[in-house]
Amino acid sequence: MNVDDVLNFCQNYFGQDWDDTGHKNEINEMLESTIPSSNRESEPFPLPLYEANKSVETSPPELELKPLLETLKYMFLGPSESFPVIIASDLTPSQEEELLIVLRKN
Repeated sequence: MNVDDVLNFCQNYFGQDWDDTGHKNEINEMLESTIPSSNRESEPFPLPLYEANKSVETSPPELELKPLLETLKYMFLGPSESFPVIIASDLTPSQEEELLIVLRKN
């Protein structure tokens, strides 16, 4: 941001008839006062490290399964009906198992 930007802002805010005569130095001083006195860069804010002793919830949330068309059905990638996927209902049991194997890998 430079002095002209501030002057333009003032003219827009106070009106076009705002007189900037003699205000450039004052505005310049105000802008310079916002610059940090030291040239060193501030240290970055430390990010929290992952705490190994925190427990991570591995069970998925309970889902409400919606009714599907007759041509579709739910299958589950995880134990206890977790990680539901929707597949075609006309697959053979062997096709279903092959599909679930591929889905579990990915």
